[in-house]
Amino acid sequence: MLAAKGGCGATTVATNLAVSLASFNEMHPVALVDFNLYSGDVPAFLDISPRHTIVDISKNIERLDSDFLMGVLTRHVSGVYVLPSPGGSMDMINPILPGDISKTLNIMRDVFDFTIVDAHCSFDPVDMTVFDLSDIILLISTLDVLSMRNAKRLMYTFFGLSYSEDKIKLVVNRYTKDSEIPLKEVEKRLKCKAFWLIPNDYPTVISSIDQGHPFALLYPDTAISKSFRTVASAFKHQLTNGVQKEAEADKPGFLFRLFRRKKD
Repeated sequence: MLAAKGGCGATTVATNLAVSLASFNEMHPVALVDFNLYSGDVPAFLDISPRHTIVDISKNIERLDSDFLMGVLTRHVSGVYVLPSPGGSMDMINPILPGDISKTLNIMRDVFDFTIVDAHCSFDPVDMTVFDLSDIILLISTLDVLSMRNAKRLMYTFFGLSYSEDKIKLVVNRYTKDSEIPLKEVEKRLKCKAFWLIPNDYPTVISSIDQGHPFALLYPDTAISKSFRTVASAFKHQLTNGVQKEAEADKPGFLFRLFRRKKD
């Protein structure tokens, strides 16, 4: 997922969606990857201090397999496995190549049922690798003029790259019915329906960020947490249905996931 502009809440959505998915069943393992290489905030949002980052994978790419990967990841108390960004100097970021990202994600989607990526809003080779491999891109926006303008530009860019309309999903964060820009007008301008309306609950969100714990865990009974569980449940059921259909067809395929498993 990525934000239409800074401050739209992509990291908040990524962390809480991952935690919500993990809350259902440990049989469906969840990974969370921070690809904001220059200023990733996922560890702060989860109050963790990882020993390893994606740089450790890039430096040891020839050794990378599922066992090495699991040794690098940090397991959050929720059960989510986190791969953080380096969040350091350019010297730490430069060694990361698109091929490293591709190999990492290909292994992750064989290990995990769901891989959530907090992506950087750019179209450099590293970010393009993430977008190309994605089954679904959640475009996080708010109902303000600048966010909507950027969301429209991003959508047209993705469509120009021949991404399907099913791949790009508009998520409206901090949604209220009395917004200055009506939702119907936004959907008309963007020529798409909103996939998910996340209710506005600033006190809950800011409290969870300040404490370093997702509101999906801290405040499970709030409307915003219930919204995340509803969407997570939809993803889980789609995964389950995909497994059942494959079993009925008696042929190999891929489990539904935010990153698709490679076909044999």
